[in-house]
Amino acid sequence: MPVRCLVLLLALVLIPAGPAVAMEPLDKALAALNENADLLRKELGVPGVAVAVVQGDKVVFKKCWGLRNAGAADLVDPDTVFQIASISKSFTTTLAAMEMAAGRLSPKDKVVSYRPSFKLYDPWVTKEFMVEDLMAQRSGLAPCAGDYQLLFGKARNEVSDALQYIPPVASFRSAYAYQNVPFIETGYIVEQTSKQTWEQNLYTRLFAPLGMTSASADLKGFLGSKDRAALHQVQHGKLVALADDWPWMGVAYIVGPAGGINASLNDMIPYLTMHMNHGKYNGAQVVDAGRLDDLHRPRTPLGGGILGRQAFYCQGFLWEECNGYTLVWHNGGSPGHKSILIFDPDARLGMVVLSNLLETQLPEYLAAILFRIYHNQQPPAALVQDLHTRALASRQTAPEPALQANAKPSRPLADYVGEYTSPVYGTLHVTLDSGTLMVALGRVPVRFPLVSTGAADTFYLELPFVDDDASGNVTFYADRNAKVQSAVLEKFRENGPPLFTRN
Repeated sequence: MPVRCLVLLLALVLIPAGPAVAMEPLDKALAALNENADLLRKELGVPGVAVAVVQGDKVVFKKCWGLRNAGAADLVDPDTVFQIASISKSFTTTLAAMEMAAGRLSPKDKVVSYRPSFKLYDPWVTKEFMVEDLMAQRSGLAPCAGDYQLLFGKARNEVSDALQYIPPVASFRSAYAYQNVPFIETGYIVEQTSKQTWEQNLYTRLFAPLGMTSASADLKGFLGSKDRAALHQVQHGKLVALADDWPWMGVAYIVGPAGGINASLNDMIPYLTMHMNHGKYNGAQVVDAGRLDDLHRPRTPLGGGILGRQAFYCQGFLWEECNGYTLVWHNGGSPGHKSILIFDPDARLGMVVLSNLLETQLPEYLAAILFRIYHNQQPPAALVQDLHTRALASRQTAPEPALQANAKPSRPLADYVGEYTSPVYGTLHVTLDSGTLMVALGRVPVRFPLVSTGAADTFYLELPFVDDDASGNVTFYADRNAKVQSAVLEKFRENGPPLFTRN
């Protein structure tokens, strides 16, 4: 990542003019997909995309378009490795299901019985938190609570341990809020019951049986893939490929069980096939059918989904009702890739889309093409116009923050210099360099300028190529003696305590 909460928009479908002879629903959907996928890719500014459709246990569509790196000539192919980000959650819950099938774990088991160090803000919630709660997005925490820790270079265990300092915003099990950090604990529990690391479990129990030969679960595996897609972001209206030595290249792997898997289209096809076929692949029962299917069962209501009116979070998957059919899916977004795995369990029709641009809706649009046309939904003309409008609107550059030109700070810049610490995130290192106030986050050796906004003790912090959601104002607060004592990162209010206290 940095891991961010993805608000999935309703994606309408582009349907080409059909031939005079009636086509079967799947043929019609695949024809529309083939005709429009690359057009949409270009309209949305995505460098490259890989797409596969599976019906039953057969691949009925597999095609790639575009470039692995926008600054080079290498084409995306079915073996190109992408970061699948939050689709990794389903791998972690699948491993948990395998442990349950082996009798070593139960969904109703208390987390503290396996992880005595597990601690949330509320002691009662800590005591009552069950294994299935870790995977069902109903903790009571704010959306993506604690995710910005990843910007500070913290280790996996430190990220999870910090949950104890984050107050809830809702009652336990009362509301949906998307999380990443609790899945770290699921990974730890699988490690304890299986006596293998999370990564070892992936390789021996899923990657190897499914023939996922390009898949890995760490930065070394990603960078070591000769055929891999570069991470791309749009910054200030310009498409940028992130360098391999970008300081936050490894953030997805810190929360590995929530988002740290790398895989190609050819890797993901058998994984999708197994989930659509009740744990079977190539004649072998890889995962117990009952335990696997239970991962797809609705648990926590969350409102609308990408195609339907009502969706639920399950365990590492989402489920939604779509006017006569259901979909099971999860998408994922890393700092420079976007993906989706989605299937209709009744039709046994599924799809994988892997793309190399952060914050694109291309995977969701292509899923809409497949399933809306297959199920014969909505008039074509309106869909064509709407999808083009959405694609063009998504390319508009967000307005720059309105900063007062040559704004003067409220006090001498030296007054702000120091270290400010949060029990959740770690330390802000504020320094003065040639007349510019600078800040570094935790252990990451990169400094960013703090630009005065003109408001009292308030500066703007832009984190380029890190996380647009985290960029925003930093406000310093002084005591009654006019000595600066604390700093608040305003954007951090969205997913945890924003206060940093001066050491």
